[in-house]
Amino acid sequence: MDGKEALMAHADSGPHFDARLDVAAENALRARQNAQMLWRRAKAVGRAVADGLKVSAESQDRIARSYERVAEDGVRGDEYREHAAVHRKLAQQDRRMAERLRRLTER
Repeated sequence: MDGKEALMAHADSGPHFDARLDVAAENALRARQNAQMLWRRAKAVGRAVADGLKVSAESQDRIARSYERVAEDGVRGDEYREHAAVHRKLAQQDRRMAERLRRLTER
C-alpha cells in the first residue's frame, strides 16, 4: 500500500468518520430543505406579482375606457383616442407578463 492508498484508507475510517458523515448528511438535508422553502417563497411572490399585474391591467382598461368616452365628445378626440390606445397596450403588456409569471410559478 503506497502513501496515497494509506491516506485514503485512513480517511474512510477512524474514530470521527461516522460523525463527519452524519454532519455532511445533515448539512445536505438542511440545504435541500432551505432550497425547497426558497422555491415555495419565490413561487408565492410570483403569484402575488401576477395578481398585481392583473389588477394593473384592469386599471389600464378603465383608464382607456375613460379616454374613449371623452374622445366621443369630439373635443380633441384623436388625442384622447391615442391616450386610450396607449393604456390598452399597457393593459395587454400587463396581462402577458402576468400569464408568463403564472406559467413559471406552476412548474
